[in-house]
Amino acid sequence: MIIQRLFGLLYMLAGLAKAFPALENVPAILHQAAIANQDAWYAGATQWLADHGAAVNLLVGVLLFGSGLVLVLNPRWAVRVIYGQLLMMAVFVLLLHRAQPQVIYLDALFALAALYMLRVQHRRKPQTRTFPTRSFSSPAATSPQATSPLDDDYDVVIVGGGVSGLTAASELSGRRVFGVGKKRYLWR
Repeated sequence: MIIQRLFGLLYMLAGLAKAFPALENVPAILHQAAIANQDAWYAGATQWLADHGAAVNLLVGVLLFGSGLVLVLNPRWAVRVIYGQLLMMAVFVLLLHRAQPQVIYLDALFALAALYMLRVQHRRKPQTRTFPTRSFSSPAATSPQATSPLDDDYDVVIVGGGVSGLTAASELSGRRVFGVGKKRYLWR
C-alpha cells in the first residue's frame, strides 16, 4: 500500500508538471516524436498527436493526476485504473522510444510498480462467506464438514443489524457477539 501511494503521488506530480512547459513541454516532445517516427507504421497517429499537442498535454495531465489520486485513495476500482496506466505506458513507449529512449527505462520502472500493485490488489479481494441455504427458515442438508455460525457458543446475541445493533456490538469488544439482521444475513 505504501508503494501504491508513493506511485500515486508521483503520477499526481507528473500530471501537474504538464501544466508547466518549463518542466515538461509535451507539444515539443510530440513534435520530436513525429519527426523520429516518420517511417513507422504509427507515423500518422504520432503526427496527429503532434498537431494537437496542447489538447494532448491537457488530457494526459488530467489522466495522470486523476489516476494518481485514485492510487492514493484506493477505491474498489483502483485495479481498472492500474490496467489503464499500463496501457498508457505502453502507448508512451511506442510513441516516444525513438525520440526519447529514456522513456523505456522510466516506464519500465512504473510498469513493474503497476504489476506489483495489481498483485497486491488481487490478493486483497475479500472472501465471500457462504451459507448452506438462501433461506434460513428452511435449512438444507449440508455436508458433514460444513459448519454453521450457529454451531459456536456466543456471549451475546444481537437481533437487528441497524445502527443500534451495530453500536451495541461495538460496545461489547472482547466478547463473542452474534448478530442477526432482517435481510437474511448473519454477522459476528
